[in-house]
Amino acid sequence: MGLFYHVAFWSRLSAATLLAVGSLTAARAQTFAYPANEAYNAVSAYTDLGATGTAIATANTDDANSDAQAIGFTFNYNGTAFTQFVLNTNGYIKLGATAPVAPYFYSSPQVTTGGPLNSTTDTNLILPFNTDLTAGATSPTEYRVATTGTTGSRVCTIQWKNVSDKASTIATQYANFSFQVKLYEGSNQIDFVYGTATPGVTGTAAPRTVAVGLKGSSPADNQLLTVQKASTFPWSTSIAQNRDYPVATGNASPTGHNVRADATVLPEAGRTYRFTAPTCRVPTNLAVSNLTTTSATITFTGPTNGTAYALIYGPPLFDPTQSGTVVQTTNTSYTLTGLTPGNGYDLYVVAQCGANSQSIGSAPLYFSTPCTATTIVINTFPYVENFDALQEGTIPCGYQGLDVNQDGYTWGTLVDYGNSAPSALAYVFNDNDPTIGADDWVFTPGLQLRAGYAYQLQFSYAAGAANYPESLEVKYGTAATPAGQTTQLYSAKSITNEAYATTAAGQVATITPPADGVYYIGFHALSAPDRAALLIDDIRISESRVLAVRNATNTVFTAEAAPVPFGETLTLTLNTRKAGPLQLTLRDALGRVLRRSTMAATVGTSALTVPEVGQLPAGVYFLNIEQGGESQVLRVAHQ
Repeated sequence: MGLFYHVAFWSRLSAATLLAVGSLTAARAQTFAYPANEAYNAVSAYTDLGATGTAIATANTDDANSDAQAIGFTFNYNGTAFTQFVLNTNGYIKLGATAPVAPYFYSSPQVTTGGPLNSTTDTNLILPFNTDLTAGATSPTEYRVATTGTTGSRVCTIQWKNVSDKASTIATQYANFSFQVKLYEGSNQIDFVYGTATPGVTGTAAPRTVAVGLKGSSPADNQLLTVQKASTFPWSTSIAQNRDYPVATGNASPTGHNVRADATVLPEAGRTYRFTAPTCRVPTNLAVSNLTTTSATITFTGPTNGTAYALIYGPPLFDPTQSGTVVQTTNTSYTLTGLTPGNGYDLYVVAQCGANSQSIGSAPLYFSTPCTATTIVINTFPYVENFDALQEGTIPCGYQGLDVNQDGYTWGTLVDYGNSAPSALAYVFNDNDPTIGADDWVFTPGLQLRAGYAYQLQFSYAAGAANYPESLEVKYGTAATPAGQTTQLYSAKSITNEAYATTAAGQVATITPPADGVYYIGFHALSAPDRAALLIDDIRISESRVLAVRNATNTVFTAEAAPVPFGETLTLTLNTRKAGPLQLTLRDALGRVLRRSTMAATVGTSALTVPEVGQLPAGVYFLNIEQGGESQVLRVAHQ
């Protein structure tokens, strides 16, 4: 189950797809000229420079800088016009004539500390594959630059050929690798183009943290663009972000642009990361205010040359290229109307800059309309809730959450984790204090139930991770409080299935209210400390009429069943005034016939074993007894 996704806008994606945009909030202004949501990931062609251009001399292939090299044209980057660069053998360049200074790579091969990205000294860096590099298994190792094309549209290609990551505390992961940086005249576009890699020795695969991206004036997030991926994932899944890589904490592994000696996840020849400096910038600083049950005011910052804007909104995780509602405005503030109370929305903004230029869509803004003040009571069945219209962290209108242990971690909607896409109700463990377990309730809205009817709860459930068992109990009662939940419907102390399972007949006890009234069903998370997530989805409550129950004695016989609830056997004690055949019919709570049998009854008191009941699912059943023209119905339960 993944938490990041990407949105592709308009026809410009016919040749390439956007790099997924990870952890970038819509409220963060992007002051760096290369926004993450305009980074592309595609496969083109890798063309080795051969003898084209000029070889770049370095003192060695390990931690060396070149002299200043000519780009061949003026390249504008971070507000400065550059005509030169300095190559470092560790997979990056610094624009200008000044050489970079140590540290030239991360402080060890599996961390994201130290290195050029975090340096407060070096600025204006372009890092296609920054790690501790040395000569590769194939000779010769070479660095080269070539400027090609005609004036106004020239391309400067800088190449590292036949290099490898240096063995240290882990073995070499790429025994041989070649890659290039391409700088484009006029557009100031930057491409990272990769050749194929030769994996290291079989059996030595381990994640190596590599820095891939761009750096402006400082290590601040708004001066960075980094590309991130896990070592076991293909390069096509890389995520672009306008921030630095996270530093490992606790059990979390550092995630840069990680690679490993695994032939199944090597880059394809021509794998290309493309970074553009658009002329029509993406709207930023999206915010929502003046929320009512049916309206919301959206504000944002448009590009300086913006002339009009399109707002596209819809339910969480909708695809704005395929659906959603579009409104247009020439202002950077707009009030949406006609919204639904208690619903979640995603919203994107696209800028128009004159007649012929537009931005791609902004990062999404997430918001929810408040619920109405009216108390919600459900009186129409079946009642269904799939949590799909909700924004992350919220619960449906009418639901009530209770954080009994008051640790701040409780039930809420989790987007992109649903059984029915996209969302589910989730309890997520306390990762701030792994000594605190779950003690958290979420109650349905009030349910108007009737005596003489049976109500069956069904739901789907899963654990966030199979090796972290979760615990859940479900009860019902007359109040949305722990004390008011008096009857247990379901209990599972070790939920380990990552794929959703749906409760089957007999797994959840049937609700047979003793009197008309408002009742509540409570889901109680009881997981041990330091678990993962408990997921609930697709709640359904159905109603059916209970068959008439006649427990009064009749003129022919009386009958009693024991034990109740029964286990492997159910015994019927019969006192009859005349002999004759006895017909038994067993029905479930929905009135469906499960068993029929005929037995011989003798005058007086006798004990009869009801056949074939030991394998029935747990639940409530009705046993109809007929003899001598009279009948009696007994309500029994199986555990």
